[in-house]
Amino acid sequence: MQGITTVSLPVNTMSTIKNKKKKILEGGPEGAKRAAISLLAYREQTEKELLSKLMEKGFSREDAEEAVAFTVEKQYLSERRYYLRFAEFCGKNKHFGRRRIIQEARRKGFSERTIAAYTDEALQDVDFGESCYEALCQFRHKDRQKLTASLLRRGFSTSDVRHALDRYTEEQGSFEEGEDFFEDDSLYDGDFADE
Repeated sequence: MQGITTVSLPVNTMSTIKNKKKKILEGGPEGAKRAAISLLAYREQTEKELLSKLMEKGFSREDAEEAVAFTVEKQYLSERRYYLRFAEFCGKNKHFGRRRIIQEARRKGFSERTIAAYTDEALQDVDFGESCYEALCQFRHKDRQKLTASLLRRGFSTSDVRHALDRYTEEQGSFEEGEDFFEDDSLYDGDFADE
């Protein structure tokens, strides 16, 4: 039977770790730049998120803004790169529609400039019709009206929702009793959701 081996660290190891943290948190623009790079090494962030986190760490707004500008200039931070991955992930993996992806991007802190410039590029490979159908199949309730409302909240267009519901009916059979959301034309006012 093997015994448990303990490893003791030198006494100065903890002080070395603390000193490294102090170096990162040193004030001024250089400290802010080091902290920004450290944060970006952990995960990608938006410019807004990075600025906020640097200021939370105690850096002045000027130093934090300079550090963000430095990371953008050196391409350590690229909102375009991050947004392209984020939007595609939301469309393909989370089964969100276009409107919900844009809403989540705004909530995350992407600039309107980034969203407007790169949404089409980010979502060119996303099949929203298929994604809508997959989201529909994941729901447990099978009341057509509730399903329709759920899919619209996920940001899908009314045409994608309608096609997914029709496909589900063809492949799986009918829905539980409940009013068909699109049968009454007063509930459907054109392609308001097909933006």
